[in-house]
Amino acid sequence: MTHLCYIYIENYKKLRQVGIVIDPHYQYNLNIQERCLTIEKKPSIPNYFWGKRVYSLSAIVGGNGVGKSTVLRFILDAVVEGAANQDLQGCIVFERDGNLYKCTRNCELNIIGISNVKIIETDNESINTFFYSGHFSPLFDYNDVRTVELTGMYNATDNFRLIKDLQDYSNVDTIHLSNNIQSHFFAYQAQNNYRICYLLSQQHIRECLDDLNFPKYIIINANTSGVKAIEVNYSGKFNGCQIPNFKRIRNSIKDNVLANLIYYNLINTVADQDFIRIEAYDFLVRWCNTYNEDTQNILNFYREYVAKEQMNETLRTFLNDIHWCLEIVDEICSFDDNIGYYIDVRNEDGSLYNLVEHLLSNRIYLTAKFFDMSYSHSLHDITVLSSGEQELLNLLSRLYYAVVIGPTKFDNLCSPSLLLLDEAEIGFHPEWQRQYVNRLCKFIQLLLIPAEHNFQIVLTSHSPIILSDIPKCCTNFLKEEHGYVLNNRDEQTETFAENIFNLYRRSFFMENGLIGEFASNKIDALKARIEQCNSRLGLETIRKEIGYIGDTFIKGYLLKKLDDIADGFSYEEQIAYYQSKIEELRRHKDE
Repeated sequence: MTHLCYIYIENYKKLRQVGIVIDPHYQYNLNIQERCLTIEKKPSIPNYFWGKRVYSLSAIVGGNGVGKSTVLRFILDAVVEGAANQDLQGCIVFERDGNLYKCTRNCELNIIGISNVKIIETDNESINTFFYSGHFSPLFDYNDVRTVELTGMYNATDNFRLIKDLQDYSNVDTIHLSNNIQSHFFAYQAQNNYRICYLLSQQHIRECLDDLNFPKYIIINANTSGVKAIEVNYSGKFNGCQIPNFKRIRNSIKDNVLANLIYYNLINTVADQDFIRIEAYDFLVRWCNTYNEDTQNILNFYREYVAKEQMNETLRTFLNDIHWCLEIVDEICSFDDNIGYYIDVRNEDGSLYNLVEHLLSNRIYLTAKFFDMSYSHSLHDITVLSSGEQELLNLLSRLYYAVVIGPTKFDNLCSPSLLLLDEAEIGFHPEWQRQYVNRLCKFIQLLLIPAEHNFQIVLTSHSPIILSDIPKCCTNFLKEEHGYVLNNRDEQTETFAENIFNLYRRSFFMENGLIGEFASNKIDALKARIEQCNSRLGLETIRKEIGYIGDTFIKGYLLKKLDDIADGFSYEEQIAYYQSKIEELRRHKDE
């Protein structure tokens, strides 16, 4: 396999003459003045330090705007097949079959191997890459490789999935949100459900995620988007469409739920299909006037009714698809009188896998809005995934799809070996940040892929908790000084298992302290007010504000200054001042 070792960026966006270490199995010495890079086979970290299948894991940290994401963009431009940017100025060094290769573009950098390390020059090299970002923006740069998907790359970003999920599964040739935004979001939601359900259908994966306390049930709900679209009626498409009321079925709760699903599916057909809208609306009205509260076996009744009605054959296809979809739901899912159709994610009977394989992966389902899927911890409520839960499931399910599912379904897809994760921990609670690296490595070890396939991970982060899991030799510390971005990795102390407060101060360059700026200014103001105070009442007011301070050292320092000022007052004022302190102590004792 091919492993990325080192990146030298001569000139790329805001970065100038910056070296980035990817593989710590070598040591690198970059001399900018002499324009020379020496490489020695001297591992800074043992093999399989990260466990099986993870060849290396490196981090890029630093403040906002120093170029962490830009480094990942350079890597994408440099190693992804089809992204070869002839204007790139820099160099990549990579290892293949035990040999080191250099690919230099538009820059003069002498690369020397020492201690029997041989460097072979080559024109180009591509590495199958997975790219994920915790950032989302609906604004696209047409020239940015992060907004496309090229040969040898799986783009897992929300930006790109919002485009690609509609393009892939609706047979729509669309780029950059050129279709209506609702269509993009529905395709994106359907595909997220597909990927997440496929992931959760794998027992060995669920066991890895058990301690995350994800919802235990997947609930099937009616999709009411068509009603909302007709009610809003922005472009006047639905003038004259009076949606008939839903009629309940009296004697069967399940038939009533199915009738409700049919009802909203028909409305969605009216809302979605411009070219058969009038015919679909006429059928909806006739259908609602046909079945009644005593109708039994509503699915069979619906199928037979569609078969005998005279209609456009294109419409008949849509209506039969509704029956096909709901019939699978009825066969595969469990049913509860209170919540309707559901699947117990923990059940080993294969229900969730069957739903994925028979329904969610089918192009017919993915091009329509047959139903919604919600999540629940019990059969008495419906839960919405938190932003952190959604982010984690997005990352893991898209990685699972790129590595395991996609290559088995499409001959032109290969499992990526280079994983670029740009602040993927956004939205995670500190406890999940603490587990992030461990969980990621553990998850990769569960992937069912050939034994010889291993991964390199390059991540960016603002989290000192994550950095405490990564040794200094695997970390690049970017800092901007005098208009230039520097990699200060050689000047940093060890990070692995380090106290996070020290990491904040040293590795994230927080020279101005570790408390909030507002609190820091308030403390400075209190100090100035103490020095200028000349009355007992003023000191007592200040003392109350000091009581909000949590740091015992800062609080004690300010209280000591208060006492020093009080000592300069008259005896009467001092007595009153210390009397108020005694009363305050008594109140605290009673509390």
